[in-house]
Amino acid sequence: MADKFLSVKEAAATLGISRRTLLNYLKKPGGPVFYRLDKKILIREVDLNTWMERRKVDLDAIVARALDEFI
Repeated sequence: MADKFLSVKEAAATLGISRRTLLNYLKKPGGPVFYRLDKKILIREVDLNTWMERRKVDLDAIVARALDEFI
């Protein structure tokens, strides 16, 4: 199966954020991996999903740690 590449507009829509916000993430270390073809920026869908997965927040674990501090 071939990799699916997304434009910045498509990737931003997938994430539910603005194009400008995604471009800011792309400028920062640790941002999504992307490819540049001349002036066009492409992001593999799998790389976008991996980047988001690394940012997953486990609220149950955070609450448990906070409660442990009070016990």
